[in-house]
Amino acid sequence: MRLDFLSFMLDKARDIWLTARGAAYARTTGRAAERWGPDARLGYQNTRVQALIAFAARNVPYYSRLFADIGLDAGSFASVEDLKRLPVLEKKVVLEQQDQFCSYESLRGSIRLRTSGTSGHPMQCYASTSQWVVEQGAIWRQWGWAGYRFRDRIAIIRSYRPKPGEPPVRVDRLRNWVYLSPYHLDRKTVREFLHFLRKWRPLFLRGYPSSLALVAQFAEEERISLPSLRGAFVASETLTPLHRAAVRDAFGIEIFDHYGQAEISCMLHECEHHDGMHILDDYAVVELQPTADPARFRLIATNLHNTAMPLLRYDTGDVVRGALRQCKCGRSFPVVEAIEGRSDDNLTHAKGHALPSVNFYTFMSKLDGIRRFQVVQEADGRIRVNLELKPPAGGAAGTVEGYFREATGQPVEIDTGATFVQTGDGKCPAILKRRT
Repeated sequence: MRLDFLSFMLDKARDIWLTARGAAYARTTGRAAERWGPDARLGYQNTRVQALIAFAARNVPYYSRLFADIGLDAGSFASVEDLKRLPVLEKKVVLEQQDQFCSYESLRGSIRLRTSGTSGHPMQCYASTSQWVVEQGAIWRQWGWAGYRFRDRIAIIRSYRPKPGEPPVRVDRLRNWVYLSPYHLDRKTVREFLHFLRKWRPLFLRGYPSSLALVAQFAEEERISLPSLRGAFVASETLTPLHRAAVRDAFGIEIFDHYGQAEISCMLHECEHHDGMHILDDYAVVELQPTADPARFRLIATNLHNTAMPLLRYDTGDVVRGALRQCKCGRSFPVVEAIEGRSDDNLTHAKGHALPSVNFYTFMSKLDGIRRFQVVQEADGRIRVNLELKPPAGGAAGTVEGYFREATGQPVEIDTGATFVQTGDGKCPAILKRRT
């Protein structure tokens, strides 16, 4: 028992130390990076790439072999452009050889992460302490764009999964955060959550888009306001127009979207202008590879800081929409229009081609009778659309059925009484594809 307590206290102390370093990064390097010119940005990335390649060649078994097999000298890598001498790294390769991508020199003290497995293939990843500092710093920086200051109150509806007998609410007094279980979003518990939050007065919400939207819809129905709120942070799911509208209508606040992965390959953030997603190029080198659709690009990334498990030119499996441009906020981080989510979570037409998910989000957002939706495509192609309707629903269900049948060429079933499918980590994806 004493050893368990000691271990707990050491973990707490380390967490505080890394959090403090992350906050310091956000105020120094992170803030400076927002205003870098092209030369400063490229110089920083080139220096990081040179160091990362040299480290990987010496310490990471997969890359030691790869460089030898294809005859590359790590010392010849001088710039970001040289990364293109390496092949794109597919997730299946990492899954098959996970231990070969680890640097045992950096694993000690690293942070272990797991992908959610929504693609059907969960994966264990590691972040070095230096990477975790940058990770935290990048998040603190985005929160600062929304007006957050350290120890402002945040209500978090994600990740927390209470054990049997534990309450669905847990307060972190150090950070001034409260965790609310996304696994307990029945009407009775959500009502209790909302009344608790009215008294606790958080300034920000944080959670999965689906969880925040569900709470917002209930709050609007019950006419329960949270006047203390200034904004909301979301991640881990595709943010749809319906999610945004639900939170805005109920609480009068805007959402700040975050994109990242457990593989720690790149990060994109939405700023206070809500006009696209900033690519954080102090965090990673990002390549946008063309697809058959000229407006959509595969997201290929090389993290610049993670020495525990470096993944060079990693194919995230996700797709972004829109060419690179600058934001009117004035920050130098380039912007894309949107993240469309996993390329393999687009619906598949009966003829075999993928259908961009954004088309379906746009269609559903224009129907007044839809409160919430989830599209599930089975392995054989059949589609089930789970709908939660709101008055006046009219013929919304029939309209949805006809649209999906015509758009996909697949058999379509509409279910207005189904339980929405929730993944093991509490997410409720708007589009879900069964692999088996």
